[in-house]
Amino acid sequence: MRKGKYDMVFDGLHFVSWRVNRLQHIPVMIIPGGFVFRFVADRNNAKISKVDDLIEKRVCSHAPPNQDTLRLYKEFQNPMRLPILVIEKCC
Repeated sequence: MRKGKYDMVFDGLHFVSWRVNRLQHIPVMIIPGGFVFRFVADRNNAKISKVDDLIEKRVCSHAPPNQDTLRLYKEFQNPMRLPILVIEKCC
């Protein structure tokens, strides 16, 4: 992104102002509607069917303070019962 290799980026709300300020990007479209989070698991994994099933399980995500990861963490009242975060590697 910083090297200018992309013509357009679909990004989360929390990065838009950073991109405008730091990279002089111009927002060209806002998609109407609420911001919806979806947490997904393999359909063949019978051990995970609800958020509480992720306690102490490995979860791939972006490093905090990524909005998606923070939203996942919000689902757990006890910080000792958070999933084990495996940081997603960027290309």
